[in-house]
Amino acid sequence: MTTYTAIADSEIDPESAGTTTLFTKLRNNPLAQFEKAAGAPVLADDYIVTAMIGDGEVTFAKLPSYTAGSYIDGWYLTETALSIGTSYAKFLEIKVSRGGTVTVRMGGAEANLGHNNRMKIYVNGVAAGTERIPSGAGTWNWWNENIAVSAGDLIQVYAYETGSAIGLQMALAILCDQPTSSGALYTDIADLNL
Repeated sequence: MTTYTAIADSEIDPESAGTTTLFTKLRNNPLAQFEKAAGAPVLADDYIVTAMIGDGEVTFAKLPSYTAGSYIDGWYLTETALSIGTSYAKFLEIKVSRGGTVTVRMGGAEANLGHNNRMKIYVNGVAAGTERIPSGAGTWNWWNENIAVSAGDLIQVYAYETGSAIGLQMALAILCDQPTSSGALYTDIADLNL
């Protein structure tokens, strides 16, 4: 810990040259104050005398709850060949870090027309969204749904295809008003089609 040493009035005479001792005190004293060294002045009587931020004190649990919005907090994009059938299977998944309400943006584009792809948002393996049917070969269709979540929930896209197993491009984005990082607006990221 840095030692705090008071500066005497005689050391700051404007007519005298600065000394090594004075400059050492000018360098060390602010450090000693931040370190709360013995004898160092404090900001107020109720000055914090413990660590400002201890290990594990900033956690996702202490962040505000999600509020639906338009900033990206997570996204996933894939292209896959779907198996033919009538049962939903999981293709995309994002784990959320906190609870609240998020805007889930799901997108899909068929590889070819007429393949009757079906998509739906699930949370923890349980259907939570409306069944969506992408239309148009190579044309992205986008849907937003506000979904209530708890910390640790898995937001998923399930899909299936009743035509031939050609493929479907799918995207999933979690949008909110308070992203955990400096989230961009989804409208600002044209290359991601989000």
